[in-house]
Amino acid sequence: MNIYYERVPQVGGPEVIISAPAVVLTNEDVEFTGSVLSAATPILKHRFYCREMRVWGGEDDSNTYIMRFPEEGLYTVHYYVADAQNLMGHAAVTVEVIDAPFQPTSGYRTAQIVRGLLFRAWITTISWKSDKRNEDKFDTLSHFNIYRRMAGGGDWGQPVVEVPYTDAYASFQYQFPNAFTSLTDAEAVEYAVTMVAVVNGQEKESRKTEL
Repeated sequence: MNIYYERVPQVGGPEVIISAPAVVLTNEDVEFTGSVLSAATPILKHRFYCREMRVWGGEDDSNTYIMRFPEEGLYTVHYYVADAQNLMGHAAVTVEVIDAPFQPTSGYRTAQIVRGLLFRAWITTISWKSDKRNEDKFDTLSHFNIYRRMAGGGDWGQPVVEVPYTDAYASFQYQFPNAFTSLTDAEAVEYAVTMVAVVNGQEKESRKTEL
């Protein structure tokens, strides 16, 4: 069945639609479902096509197809059917493929001086916002992970703090309880924050936003 999307839908052909999950992640099975709204004669063939990946697929008698997307980006998946008169129907859906939640935005840090009678110290506070594009895309937006390392260091290691997620329009902030004895020491530490969401019962962590 060789179908060229420029030629469909045809006058009098089947009327179809295609649906996709709200969240599409890289390298995971994604099921697309086509539905026939109306057709003058029985549907004999179903096919799916992703133009960006140049992938055709599907079985003659199945209105579903599973794809995997190797990279982030926008992909358009086409659904084609042919009826007993060889009239063709077509519908398409564009999905945004992500590898995890979108990382936090507007991140920055400050070092505030605290003075006492016999001492002075610097307290580090980090601030960030949630990317609003994450809203309504995941089962649960769970929390943020905060990482810390010495400036110029390599691996970030394990998160040192978890901060609960509240809503997409909130500004988030965390103040570290340990003080530094000098501004130089305070600036010698780097920080990063990530967003953690739950997808199909598993936690998915965003890329790090370095502060």
